Amino acid sequence: MTKRLLMLLVASLVLVVACAPSPGATSPKAPAPTAGVTATQKEAWQIEWDKTVQAARAEGKLTIYGDLSVDESQAIIKNMAAQYGVTVELVAGKAAEIAQKTLSERNAGLFIPDINMSGVVGSIVLLKPRGVTEKMDTALILPDVKNPAIWLNGVFPWVDSDHTQIQFIGEVFPGILVNTQAVPPGEIKSYQDLLNPKWKGKMVLADPTTPSSGSQWFSKMTLVLGEDYMRSIVKQAPVISRNDRLSVEWVAQNKYPVGVALQSAQIWKFIAEGAPVAVVDTEVGALSPGHGCISLMKNAPHPNAAKVFINWMLTKEGQTAFSKGAFSASRRTDVETSWVAPAAVPKAGRKYIEDDDASLAKRNDMADLAKVIFEPLLKG
Repeated sequence: MTKRLLMLLVASLVLVVACAPSPGATSPKAPAPTAGVTATQKEAWQIEWDKTVQAARAEGKLTIYGDLSVDESQAIIKNMAAQYGVTVELVAGKAAEIAQKTLSERNAGLFIPDINMSGVVGSIVLLKPRGVTEKMDTALILPDVKNPAIWLNGVFPWVDSDHTQIQFIGEVFPGILVNTQAVPPGEIKSYQDLLNPKWKGKMVLADPTTPSSGSQWFSKMTLVLGEDYMRSIVKQAPVISRNDRLSVEWVAQNKYPVGVALQSAQIWKFIAEGAPVAVVDTEVGALSPGHGCISLMKNAPHPNAAKVFINWMLTKEGQTAFSKGAFSASRRTDVETSWVAPAAVPKAGRKYIEDDDASLAKRNDMADLAKVIFEPLLKG
């Protein structure tokens, strides 16, 4: 090596060392690149996000009304406090109860909840027609969460065309649950098998006449199976239940070996705990958001905290936290499903029934029809 070449090598090393960050220094992590977003746009959203987070910290509080489980609630409360300094006050209840409470408060001039998370029925059917929910397009700030490519089937998960609700959970609706110790594998393979006289008086059914998993099941399945099928189910004398956990527990204990339209969050939890229950892969499949829906309330008292929550919930981190709490599959395709029951994960290439504007418009009519069809059981 010549003397001149040696001197050039030493000079190059000195330059590299001079440009390296000093020990202990940190560099801001660059945001993940998003297709179609320029550097200028990134700067704009980053400025808006920083201002919104700062304002949310100043508000310091977020109020959510929702039909959420304890695990789902804790995932929200812990993360919002730890990351953004926002205390979440969560009022839990059934969708109909939450909707009535919200409307009564608003009629009295009280604007309390910022967010509603009581599912499609609670928000779209009960609250939206009363004009108390907000269009959410401008609440979305982070480019990552707005990118359709990361969502199921490459479509951003709006529930309605007016963009008043986002569904971030996409689980296979567990229409039929069986006790694996009482029902041999393959004995119940379809909804038609429930009409076997063997199962008369041995089924528990989530109440289809109130906003619940039962009403979701009725509105979706009646469109496919027909009214006559539902009337035949009534003749099977199922026990109607409004207690989500107890219904699944009854199946696990073999008090009723078959459960129909029971709440998914409770089902996945029991399966994760090793209960002797299994979901039947029926001939008709439907996707449900479960409790994984967000609606923004008009005149929210903590608008910035609400925006931060909406955006955080739709990130990979937020979806992972909620998905684990709900034991349900996220509609984000980059969130793993190792904690989700295989029966709850949508199968690639399979078509599922989902809510849309047309079916949602029929919900009130379907609710009335459910009351007529199941009246004999309700009177009993």
